[in-house]
Amino acid sequence: MTLVLSLLAIALTSALSGILGMGGGFILAGVLALLLPLPAAMFLHAISQFTANGYRAWLQRQHIEWRVVRHYLFGLLLAVSVVALLAVQLNKNWFYLLLGGVALFSQLVPRSLSLDATKPAHAFTAGLLVSALHILVGVAGPLLDLFFQRTSLSRFQIVATKAATQLLGHLMRILLISTLWQGDWLGTAVAGHWFAMAILVALIGTNLGTRLLRLINERQFGHFSRTLLCVLGCLYIGKGLIGLYA
Repeated sequence: MTLVLSLLAIALTSALSGILGMGGGFILAGVLALLLPLPAAMFLHAISQFTANGYRAWLQRQHIEWRVVRHYLFGLLLAVSVVALLAVQLNKNWFYLLLGGVALFSQLVPRSLSLDATKPAHAFTAGLLVSALHILVGVAGPLLDLFFQRTSLSRFQIVATKAATQLLGHLMRILLISTLWQGDWLGTAVAGHWFAMAILVALIGTNLGTRLLRLINERQFGHFSRTLLCVLGCLYIGKGLIGLYA
């Protein structure tokens, strides 16, 4: 049953990310952490999200803004170096608190703060901050979204460019998890065939989401993104607090 629920979550959240460019990995991280030990959940999450983002980036490759990706990569490499040296690991309660906090914080940032990923300095900052959180909790889409809400990019360019940056982030996560947890993700909780099945359903979900993206307009795109972040942020913080004080 755990396998079925995990694969269903991967498929549905991959489709959601294909539509909104975010949110899917955010939901998936919370679901997998409920079903599996945290190291196993994070590695399965990284594999599925690496696949989903890679496939989404490929499907939308003509829309990728490579200038943004290049400057983002510089920030990512710096973040990876710092986090790898600190070797920080979280328990599940703090994992949920940080996950929810990221979502709500992204909605509380003043609108006067005009972040624009098309500006080199902003793209570098996004790579630095987003990647640090990405490595710690596996998800930083809400924070990354801040750098794309006030750009002149179309929703297709936003989804494609974010997918390319997230692809790089999940690749770094896979390498770091393998090193920091030294194989804990290969425990009995996750059999080897899970990874192959996770890749397959992530591809299917991503393909579906990419098709559905054409059915929503720019206004709906932004509204759905903001609503999803607020709801999930509250749920995750509540989950973390209950775990801490239960």
